[in-house]
Amino acid sequence: MKIPLYQVDAFASRVFAGNPAAVCLLDQWLDDSILQAIAAENNLSETAFLVCNRG
Repeated sequence: MKIPLYQVDAFASRVFAGNPAAVCLLDQWLDDSILQAIAAENNLSETAFLVCNRG
């Protein structure tokens, strides 16, 4: 399974500052257990999941 994941520096005006957070773009919602495993795998509790509606 390939999921685009972006790591961003939240609350920062420069790179490598602020709080790291992950943003994952999904084609459809996944089970909560999978979403939690993705966040744990990346060691980032601040992980956002978005479903992209490409219509």
